[in-house]
Amino acid sequence: MRPCLLLALTACWTSPAPKPVPFVYDIPPRVEPPPEPPIPCGAFVETDPACEAACPRDAPDDWRGCDKLAAQLQSQGYACTSLHPRTCRPPPPRPVTCPPGGCVPVTGRVVGLTVNNNTVTITVGAGSSKGVTASWRARVVDLDAAGTVTVIPGGDVTILRVNDAVTVGTTQLTRDQMMAQARYVLFEP
Repeated sequence: MRPCLLLALTACWTSPAPKPVPFVYDIPPRVEPPPEPPIPCGAFVETDPACEAACPRDAPDDWRGCDKLAAQLQSQGYACTSLHPRTCRPPPPRPVTCPPGGCVPVTGRVVGLTVNNNTVTITVGAGSSKGVTASWRARVVDLDAAGTVTVIPGGDVTILRVNDAVTVGTTQLTRDQMMAQARYVLFEP
């Protein structure tokens, strides 16, 4: 009689399994970017008021908007042979300016690495705030615990841009070579 009682009690105490609740995806509405504003005076029309202060490519050489643009370029250091932007050439690159103690090499750690079409682009945690400029030479190096610098063969870096805190460049080293150890880049004036 006990097994029957146990079965009867078990049947009373069990509850049906809860039905699964379907997951409802909340899809946000698609946000379209704002349309690009039209280019003022995209094509030269003498009667268009937007062309008064602009210098479109097809404007005549004596157009007053081109005179204003050429004057603005001259104030930024461009050399212009006439008052037309087509004749303006950019200023020569500025010489490297060093602090009173002279330019000293800077070492920065590689903080980012991307590979695109077999080109390894690295981001280094040293920039113009530490004196690095685009004209400096850069090479991938290893540093040991004592601070000894070991140059990695084939690790020359072509500097693409120098920001305040970081420098971005490319190297011929592969991703695997860059990931083999903690890498640094040595910048030299």
